[in-house]
Amino acid sequence: DSVPVLGRHDEPDGRIVVAIAVLSRRWFSRIMLQAGSSAAVVSPAELAEVAEAAARRTLRRYDPTV
Repeated sequence: DSVPVLGRHDEPDGRIVVAIAVLSRRWFSRIMLQAGSSAAVVSPAELAEVAEAAARRTLRRYDPTV
């Protein structure tokens, strides 16, 4: 309910592709952390980088060698 979904469709391989309205980069990074490793950014590439950076920051909190 807290994610503004613009569209959704099911892929033949079982994946679900969801288009969402991104309210801010900080908001999006939290959404991706909540979704976990089963979620991936298809496009745009700059949002994939936001999600990856959020994951790295979180991992560093638990393992300073990451």
